[in-house]
Amino acid sequence: MKSILFSITIVLTLISYSSFANDSRDENVQFAPNTSSTSIKETITGYETVNYRLDAKAGQLMEVDLKTDNTANYFNIFVPGKGPGDEAMFIGSNKGNHYEGTVPADGKYTVQVYLIRSAARRNEKANYSLEISIDAADKAQKSTDETDYEVIDYGNFNETIPIAWENKEEWPADPVMVSLLFINATDSRTQTITRNYESTESPDSATVIVTNENLMDDSVSGVKYKLKLKKNGSGVWVIESVGKAVKCWEGRGHSDYSAKPCS
Repeated sequence: MKSILFSITIVLTLISYSSFANDSRDENVQFAPNTSSTSIKETITGYETVNYRLDAKAGQLMEVDLKTDNTANYFNIFVPGKGPGDEAMFIGSNKGNHYEGTVPADGKYTVQVYLIRSAARRNEKANYSLEISIDAADKAQKSTDETDYEVIDYGNFNETIPIAWENKEEWPADPVMVSLLFINATDSRTQTITRNYESTESPDSATVIVTNENLMDDSVSGVKYKLKLKKNGSGVWVIESVGKAVKCWEGRGHSDYSAKPCS
């Protein structure tokens, strides 16, 4: 009897995987002449996923923005040579529906649009608009952040990183995840993340800027963090410095990000 049940389990698993695989399709993204961006309008239902593939070179600035009528609709980004089922460079369900950062290597990147499992199981539908842009490498390198930041203490946070790594947790290998766990923002309605590597050939130093806006606060409308991180000999990212700037609601102080407090 155990042998029969085991065989049935294998068959059901294979059927489930086959059904999911058939709901995935690939589309190559090409920009119109003399442009560096495109906007795609599409609809997915249930377990349908769309894998948008586009070429980029190391150091170029990639920006991806998803607008959708379903809050369970997200996108992931995979580096060249990887795709759905592999570790993603960016996971929308964790980090939101906007990505901006320099890409680490030459090759074909994959932007996968999907519904989270619970929504897919209910056969929900999502109507979305996906905007993708790739700017020249020299523009990405010349972009600067002129915000005046307040230097803040990151305390003993770095001591928790090797412990998590020893416990087989994956977040210490991603500078963005390290930054998000340190910030631990829970009251933000809009979040934008920018990650830049100092060297695309050997990315062992990174700058992550996390901007949280439309805060549920009487005076502060947005908080912006700038974290500088370095990869240590164990392959995990540790924080070297943290800056913080705030933007105020109308009538409560400055409208640009600054180290100055709001009233």
